[in-house]
Amino acid sequence: METIYIYALIDPISDEIRYIGKTKNIKKRYKQHLYPKKHDNSKRAIWLKELKSNGLKPKIKVIDVTDETLWSDMEKKYIKEYSSESLLNSTIGGEDGSHSAETLEKISKGVSRAHKGRILSETHRNNISISLGKKVMIDGVEYNSCSEAGRCLSINNSTVWHRCNSDNYANYQFI
Repeated sequence: METIYIYALIDPISDEIRYIGKTKNIKKRYKQHLYPKKHDNSKRAIWLKELKSNGLKPKIKVIDVTDETLWSDMEKKYIKEYSSESLLNSTIGGEDGSHSAETLEKISKGVSRAHKGRILSETHRNNISISLGKKVMIDGVEYNSCSEAGRCLSINNSTVWHRCNSDNYANYQFI
């Protein structure tokens, strides 16, 4: 079984834990945090960009080591344990990608303004169909499509598609 690290990003000034995550490769994940994507406007990314603009870097600390069968529960446990106003996680952790009630409300308000009633072009719909039909690998498991992965993991197929297209989910890949 593969080793999974549950880690914390720590504010270099206040020594507060600001983010809890999981990874198979702690060095690679830390580097990813040091260079957040320009288009990433998550609270975590904004904090990291602010640190970087002040010439600072977060500290990273492994807080637990587990395997792929237990990481989800472990990550949820630590997010709950360290939950505070300063914790920047937008989900409760784990594989299901469940958002907190507050985050769901914000998403709902944002989506309703930006996308409600939006008509997609035929090209856009075709591109989505093609992407949803591609083979996907998640945590080393191959699925024939985003739809199949979504059914097996009990998450929406569009969530699978977005994660495969996101730099924040290195374990989700189109193949």
